[in-house]
Amino acid sequence: QRQNLERLALEQEKIKEQQRQNLEQLALEQEKIRQEREKEIARQEQEQRERLFFLQQAEEKEKAHIQILKEMKEISEKIPSLMKSPLGDSQEFLKQIQKLFPKPEKKQANFFKKEEEKKPLKNSAPEKKLEIPFPVQKELFPEISLEDVCQKLHSVYSELRILEKHHAIKIHLLRRELNFPRETFDQAIKTLASQRKIDLVPADEENFERDERRDAYYDAIEDRTYYFIQWR
Repeated sequence: QRQNLERLALEQEKIKEQQRQNLEQLALEQEKIRQEREKEIARQEQEQRERLFFLQQAEEKEKAHIQILKEMKEISEKIPSLMKSPLGDSQEFLKQIQKLFPKPEKKQANFFKKEEEKKPLKNSAPEKKLEIPFPVQKELFPEISLEDVCQKLHSVYSELRILEKHHAIKIHLLRRELNFPRETFDQAIKTLASQRKIDLVPADEENFERDERRDAYYDAIEDRTYYFIQWR
Protein backbone atom coordinates (compact mmCIF):
# COMPACT_ATOMS: atom_id res chain seq x y z
CA GLN A 1 0.00 0.00 0.00
CA ARG A 2 2.89 2.36 0.81
CA GLN A 3 4.46 1.70 -2.60
CA ASN A 4 1.14 2.40 -4.30
CA LEU A 5 0.85 5.71 -2.47
CA GLU A 6 4.39 6.70 -3.47
CA ARG A 7 3.72 5.76 -7.09
CA LEU A 8 0.49 7.78 -7.06
CA ALA A 9 2.32 10.78 -5.60
CA LEU A 10 4.98 10.58 -8.32
CA GLU A 11 2.34 10.43 -11.04
CA GLN A 12 0.57 13.48 -9.57
CA GLU A 13 3.88 15.34 -9.44
CA LYS A 14 4.52 14.51 -13.12
CA ILE A 15 1.05 15.73 -14.02
CA LYS A 16 1.64 19.02 -12.17
CA GLU A 17 5.02 19.48 -13.90
CA GLN A 18 3.45 18.85 -17.29
CA GLN A 19 0.68 21.35 -16.55
CA ARG A 20 3.26 23.93 -15.45
CA GLN A 21 5.25 23.47 -18.68
CA ASN A 22 2.07 23.77 -20.74
CA LEU A 23 1.18 27.02 -18.98
CA GLU A 24 4.67 28.44 -19.60
CA GLN A 25 4.48 27.49 -23.28
CA LEU A 26 1.07 29.10 -23.59
CA ALA A 27 2.35 32.28 -21.92
CA LEU A 28 5.31 32.43 -24.32
CA GLU A 29 3.04 32.03 -27.35
CA GLN A 30 0.69 34.73 -26.10
CA GLU A 31 3.63 37.10 -25.51
CA LYS A 32 4.92 36.42 -29.02
CA ILE A 33 1.48 37.14 -30.50
CA ARG A 34 1.29 40.37 -28.47
CA GLN A 35 4.71 41.55 -29.71
CA GLU A 36 3.82 40.80 -33.33
CA ARG A 37 0.56 42.71 -32.94
CA GLU A 38 2.42 45.70 -31.49
CA LYS A 39 4.90 45.63 -34.39
CA GLU A 40 2.07 45.57 -36.92
CA ILE A 41 0.32 48.48 -35.20
CA ALA A 42 3.59 50.47 -35.13
CA ARG A 43 4.17 49.77 -38.83
CA GLN A 44 0.66 50.92 -39.73
CA GLU A 45 1.09 54.09 -37.66
CA GLN A 46 4.41 54.82 -39.39
CA GLU A 47 2.83 54.40 -42.82
CA GLN A 48 -0.02 56.69 -41.78
CA ARG A 49 2.46 59.35 -40.59
CA GLU A 50 4.37 59.13 -43.88
CA ARG A 51 1.18 59.50 -45.90
CA LEU A 52 0.15 62.53 -43.84
CA PHE A 53 3.62 64.04 -44.26
CA PHE A 54 3.52 63.74 -48.04
CA LEU A 55 -0.04 65.08 -48.13
CA GLN A 56 1.01 68.10 -46.05
CA GLN A 57 3.96 68.73 -48.37
CA ALA A 58 1.68 68.59 -51.41
CA GLU A 59 -0.80 70.98 -49.77
CA GLU A 60 1.97 73.43 -48.82
CA LYS A 61 3.34 73.42 -52.37
CA GLU A 62 -0.13 74.04 -53.76
CA LYS A 63 -0.80 76.87 -51.30
CA ALA A 64 2.55 78.52 -52.11
CA HIS A 65 1.86 78.24 -55.83
CA ILE A 66 -1.62 79.77 -55.40
CA GLN A 67 -0.19 82.60 -53.29
CA ILE A 68 2.43 83.42 -55.94
CA LEU A 69 -0.20 83.47 -58.66
CA LYS A 70 -2.40 85.70 -56.52
CA GLU A 71 0.42 88.20 -55.90
CA MET A 72 1.37 88.26 -59.57
CA LYS A 73 -2.25 88.87 -60.53
CA GLU A 74 -2.56 91.74 -58.03
CA ILE A 75 0.60 93.37 -59.35
CA SER A 76 -0.45 92.94 -62.98
CA GLU A 77 -3.76 94.62 -62.13
CA LYS A 78 -2.12 97.54 -60.34
CA ILE A 79 0.67 98.25 -62.83
CA PRO A 80 -1.59 99.60 -65.66
CA SER A 81 -3.32 102.07 -63.34
CA LEU A 82 -0.01 103.21 -61.91
CA MET A 83 1.55 103.63 -65.33
CA LYS A 84 -1.22 106.02 -66.43
CA SER A 85 0.20 108.71 -64.13
CA PRO A 86 3.74 107.61 -63.31
CA LEU A 87 4.82 110.94 -61.85
CA GLY A 88 1.92 111.19 -59.42
CA ASP A 89 1.92 107.54 -58.38
CA SER A 90 5.64 106.78 -58.58
CA GLN A 91 6.00 106.39 -54.81
CA GLU A 92 3.09 103.97 -54.61
CA PHE A 93 4.45 102.05 -57.59
CA LEU A 94 7.86 101.79 -55.92
CA LYS A 95 6.30 100.51 -52.68
CA GLN A 96 4.44 97.76 -54.53
CA ILE A 97 7.59 96.62 -56.31
CA GLN A 98 9.73 96.72 -53.14
CA LYS A 99 7.33 94.36 -51.39
CA LEU A 100 8.50 91.59 -53.69
CA PHE A 101 12.18 91.95 -52.80
CA PRO A 102 13.95 91.72 -49.41
CA LYS A 103 15.39 94.93 -48.02
CA PRO A 104 19.21 95.16 -48.05
CA GLU A 105 20.93 94.81 -44.71
CA LYS A 106 22.09 98.03 -43.08
CA LYS A 107 25.60 96.70 -42.47
CA GLN A 108 26.09 96.01 -46.14
CA ALA A 109 24.77 99.46 -47.09
CA ASN A 110 27.05 101.18 -44.57
CA PHE A 111 30.03 99.19 -45.81
CA PHE A 112 29.59 100.34 -49.38
CA LYS A 113 28.93 103.88 -48.20
CA LYS A 114 32.18 103.98 -46.23
CA GLU A 115 34.11 102.57 -49.16
CA GLU A 116 32.71 105.28 -51.42
CA GLU A 117 33.59 107.99 -48.89
CA LYS A 118 37.18 106.74 -48.62
CA LYS A 119 37.81 106.79 -52.37
CA PRO A 120 38.40 110.26 -53.90
CA LEU A 121 36.33 111.19 -56.90
CA LYS A 122 39.35 111.38 -59.22
CA ASN A 123 40.35 107.80 -58.34
CA SER A 124 36.90 106.34 -58.91
CA ALA A 125 36.83 103.06 -60.78
CA PRO A 126 35.83 103.08 -64.44
CA GLU A 127 32.16 102.91 -65.21
CA LYS A 128 32.38 99.38 -66.59
CA LYS A 129 33.59 98.07 -63.20
CA LEU A 130 30.56 99.55 -61.47
CA GLU A 131 28.14 97.46 -63.50
CA ILE A 132 26.19 94.88 -61.52
CA PRO A 133 27.36 91.40 -62.51
CA PHE A 134 24.56 89.09 -63.53
CA PRO A 135 24.79 85.32 -63.05
CA VAL A 136 25.87 83.39 -66.09
CA GLN A 137 23.67 80.85 -67.77
CA LYS A 138 25.22 77.91 -65.89
CA GLU A 139 24.28 79.47 -62.54
CA LEU A 140 20.70 80.12 -63.63
CA PHE A 141 20.24 76.67 -65.16
CA PRO A 142 22.90 74.33 -63.74
CA GLU A 143 23.59 71.22 -65.75
CA ILE A 144 22.16 68.01 -64.33
CA SER A 145 23.31 64.52 -65.18
CA LEU A 146 21.03 61.85 -66.56
CA GLU A 147 21.64 59.76 -63.45
CA ASP A 148 20.42 62.62 -61.23
CA VAL A 149 17.33 63.02 -63.40
CA CYS A 150 16.55 59.30 -63.03
CA GLN A 151 17.01 59.51 -59.25
CA LYS A 152 14.72 62.53 -58.96
CA LEU A 153 12.18 60.78 -61.17
CA HIS A 154 12.21 57.76 -58.86
CA SER A 155 11.87 59.99 -55.78
CA VAL A 156 8.80 61.82 -57.14
CA TYR A 157 7.36 58.51 -58.36
CA SER A 158 7.63 57.11 -54.81
CA GLU A 159 5.83 60.14 -53.34
CA LEU A 160 2.99 59.97 -55.86
CA ARG A 161 2.69 56.19 -55.39
CA ILE A 162 2.08 56.71 -51.68
CA LEU A 163 -0.39 59.55 -52.28
CA GLU A 164 -2.38 57.78 -54.97
CA LYS A 165 -2.00 54.30 -53.42
CA HIS A 166 -1.26 52.79 -56.82
CA HIS A 167 1.93 51.45 -58.39
CA ALA A 168 1.18 52.74 -61.91
CA ILE A 169 1.69 56.53 -61.98
CA LYS A 170 0.61 58.88 -64.78
CA ILE A 171 3.57 60.14 -66.77
CA HIS A 172 2.16 63.63 -67.29
CA LEU A 173 2.02 64.12 -63.49
CA LEU A 174 5.69 63.21 -63.16
CA ARG A 175 6.65 65.47 -66.06
CA ARG A 176 4.84 68.46 -64.57
CA GLU A 177 6.13 67.87 -61.05
CA LEU A 178 9.79 67.62 -62.12
CA ASN A 179 9.54 70.38 -64.75
CA PHE A 180 12.66 69.21 -66.58
CA PRO A 181 13.21 70.02 -70.27
CA ARG A 182 11.12 67.70 -72.40
CA GLU A 183 14.12 66.05 -74.07
CA THR A 184 15.80 65.42 -70.70
CA PHE A 185 12.69 63.84 -69.19
CA ASP A 186 12.08 61.65 -72.25
CA GLN A 187 15.71 60.52 -72.27
CA ALA A 188 15.43 59.49 -68.60
CA ILE A 189 12.27 57.46 -69.34
CA LYS A 190 13.95 55.82 -72.33
CA THR A 191 17.07 54.96 -70.29
CA LEU A 192 15.12 53.45 -67.39
CA ALA A 193 12.99 51.41 -69.78
CA SER A 194 16.06 50.08 -71.62
CA GLN A 195 17.61 49.14 -68.26
CA ARG A 196 14.37 47.29 -67.41
CA LYS A 197 13.92 49.31 -64.24
CA ILE A 198 10.43 50.48 -65.23
CA ASP A 199 7.49 49.19 -67.23
CA LEU A 200 5.75 51.50 -69.69
CA VAL A 201 1.97 51.05 -69.64
CA PRO A 202 -0.30 52.18 -72.52
CA ALA A 203 -3.90 53.31 -72.05
CA ASP A 204 -6.95 54.51 -73.94
CA GLU A 205 -6.19 58.08 -75.02
CA GLU A 206 -9.88 58.99 -74.78
CA ASN A 207 -9.55 58.87 -70.99
CA PHE A 208 -7.04 61.75 -71.03
CA GLU A 209 -7.27 65.46 -71.78
CA ARG A 210 -5.40 66.99 -74.68
CA ASP A 211 -2.63 68.46 -72.53
CA GLU A 212 -2.29 65.17 -70.64
CA ARG A 213 -1.82 63.29 -73.92
CA ARG A 214 0.77 65.86 -74.95
CA ASP A 215 2.73 65.36 -71.70
CA ALA A 216 2.71 61.55 -71.94
CA TYR A 217 5.70 59.61 -73.34
CA TYR A 218 5.84 58.86 -77.06
CA ASP A 219 8.08 56.01 -78.24
CA ALA A 220 9.12 56.87 -81.78
CA ILE A 221 10.54 53.40 -82.44
CA GLU A 222 7.32 51.61 -81.49
CA ASP A 223 5.16 54.52 -82.70
CA ARG A 224 3.19 54.28 -79.50
CA THR A 225 2.21 56.59 -76.64
CA TYR A 226 2.51 55.47 -73.04
CA TYR A 227 0.56 57.10 -70.23
CA PHE A 228 1.77 55.24 -67.11
CA ILE A 229 5.04 53.96 -65.68
CA GLN A 230 5.52 51.35 -63.00
CA TRP A 231 8.79 50.75 -61.17
CA ARG A 232 9.90 47.15 -60.98
